[in-house]
Amino acid sequence: MDDKELTILDLQTLDLMEAGAEADPALIDELEQNDEFRRQCREIEAMTTALRMQREKVDVEAQLASFHRRHTGKVRLRTAAIIIGIAALFAGAVMILRHEPATKSANPALVYTPGASHGSVVLSREGNGKEVIAVTGQDQLLSFRTASGRVTLDKVEVVTLEVQEGKSFSVELPDGSRVWLHPGSTIVFPERFIGNLREVKLSGEAYFQVRHDPSHPFTVRAGKMETTVLGTEFDVTSYSDRPATVTLVSGSVAVKAAGRQCRIRPGTQVTLNADEQMEIKTVSTEKYTNWRDGYFYFDNTSLREVLTEIGRNYGVSVECTDSALLGQRMHFVAERHQSLSAILSRLREITPMQTSLQGNVLTVR
Repeated sequence: MDDKELTILDLQTLDLMEAGAEADPALIDELEQNDEFRRQCREIEAMTTALRMQREKVDVEAQLASFHRRHTGKVRLRTAAIIIGIAALFAGAVMILRHEPATKSANPALVYTPGASHGSVVLSREGNGKEVIAVTGQDQLLSFRTASGRVTLDKVEVVTLEVQEGKSFSVELPDGSRVWLHPGSTIVFPERFIGNLREVKLSGEAYFQVRHDPSHPFTVRAGKMETTVLGTEFDVTSYSDRPATVTLVSGSVAVKAAGRQCRIRPGTQVTLNADEQMEIKTVSTEKYTNWRDGYFYFDNTSLREVLTEIGRNYGVSVECTDSALLGQRMHFVAERHQSLSAILSRLREITPMQTSLQGNVLTVR
């Protein structure tokens, strides 16, 4: 394409995608609403990534991190996120390819198997049976909030909310705190909080946005870990097939496990390993805020982990006949509410795999 064929939009798009370019906030305000702008950004990044990976062994993740650092503070956070992540958010992914010999197997390896039931949100009240809740929206909220969030009675009903695989849901607790529940997760809490504590129990994964109340600490019990806060945002995972974690997004939390306690700062994660030792590391919190907001977000993540998350989100079993594929790592972002076929189509675009879905079993080869 020569300069005579470039439209004003073409030139503006190329200027924005140029390394080190300063973005005019007024221009961004105009272009970020433009579908054609987003499409061109997607195509430019896809072509650039493919060419770079062909020509040289480039660490794409390191380059993206460098890009983040160069652009810090140059434009508003919302604008920067649009420019830096535009292709991932709208196209689906950038992948780091590893050329490994394929190892096909006649007996597929089981990557993930869902629970006995899936596809519903079930509410149980102590002594009052179960109620199946129809999920009609992408960000549906069930509220238990009261004027004070507290009662002085000695006995209140215990509520169990089970979000089965294939669904996601959020709940507002009696004190106004909000919890986003990941597919395959269960939360247990009193219909009204009693006394000086606010306590809930979790199985699975949830993102918590806790209402600040210094007089009444908020505690999450998940497996062998106990997390206590006054008011903050954090993610807790407690699945039987992987180590329990607490990831702090903002504020401060104290985590107890196996007779020990630690306090972590925003951007850090504590993991309870197989030896029941707590390990603390710095992490990016984008993965956790993105799933809360309705996106898959994988950064330098193995295909095995991606397929496990897909199986949990759609309630399907996942098998793979090529073990080499499972170790490949990728950066992948997509809307969680897309159909399974749409997600698989995106994955096939960026990784050399084939997929087939028979009944409730997804096979990758």
